[in-house]
Amino acid sequence: MLLGTQTGWIGVDIGSQSIKLAQVERSGPTFRVREGVVLPRATSWQGDDLMSRVSSREEIGAAIEAGHRFRGDKVACVLPSYLYESRPLHLPAGSPSERRAMVAHELATVRQGSHATSEFDFWEATLHGRDGGPCKSNVNTLSLDSGWGDQVVQDIAQLGLRCQVLDGPPMVLARSIKMMSPRNFNRPIAALDWGYRGTSLGFLFEGQPLYTRQINRCGYHHIVKNVQRGLGVSLDQAQHLLTQHGLPDLQQGDTTNNQFQEILSEMAAQTLHDLAEEVNRTLTYIDTQHPSLFPEQMVLFGGGATMKNAAAHLTKRVRLEIQPWNLSTQNREKSVWNAPSSPLLGAAIGLSSLAWAKG
Repeated sequence: MLLGTQTGWIGVDIGSQSIKLAQVERSGPTFRVREGVVLPRATSWQGDDLMSRVSSREEIGAAIEAGHRFRGDKVACVLPSYLYESRPLHLPAGSPSERRAMVAHELATVRQGSHATSEFDFWEATLHGRDGGPCKSNVNTLSLDSGWGDQVVQDIAQLGLRCQVLDGPPMVLARSIKMMSPRNFNRPIAALDWGYRGTSLGFLFEGQPLYTRQINRCGYHHIVKNVQRGLGVSLDQAQHLLTQHGLPDLQQGDTTNNQFQEILSEMAAQTLHDLAEEVNRTLTYIDTQHPSLFPEQMVLFGGGATMKNAAAHLTKRVRLEIQPWNLSTQNREKSVWNAPSSPLLGAAIGLSSLAWAKG
């Protein structure tokens, strides 16, 4: 431990296929990853089980035990993006408490007839149109069914840990991108979280998520399941093959040894096509309606980002530079860092930094 080093909270990214935990250390202006663990869930979340809360206590506990370098009992958590609802609103001027009451009223109106309660937060997010003038909406809201929040807090408490924050995916990814590339953070940038079951695409400017879209038909599980069925392998084996072999290298001239990658590419082709189509459609909307938000770069997170050469193949289809989330080499702890897992740990690392960088 270096003199003056501060240790972040334990970041807990609760996914539908795996649990990701990470903890960072900061010394002066620099930080490094102290510990990182990716643990597959005993059973993947799918279908109707997402309508009711599911415990992650056993998986989180096992990940804590697997990560021998975790320190402290404070944690920050996030759930999969498809469990949250994002909604832009227009709020008149008022005090923070008055505006929060306005948001509560608007969301209650939207959920009229539903017996479920929700937790929510909101932040300033003024978008500008093609004419340069501000659009009608001036805040973004993010809500989550209260049952899911209660379940996370209960799981953490039963492990003897203290949940400090249950964060929202747009803020988590924005924080992770800043840690990855602080110099480019003031430029328009997009975050593509290609999760196992769902995908989200967010647009950031100067650290603020200004527009977020959920894409539910292009989950990475479609590719994993195709490989599992097509090759007659287990789920874990299918994911291993996609991580280790993945898609053909677009920069490689000699393709004689790419036969297996070509087979995997065929199994991934439809989902890649669908995802690129949705991304291009969203980029067209941003370019038409909010050109000042059009990104210079897109950062790729999630399980899909671990598929070898996935970013290059998406870049070819989207015609925008797509880069997997990663940290520079000086910020990695070699003894715990697994490069293919880096995009999976991005959100958990961003959560860990909440210990000293709230908001």
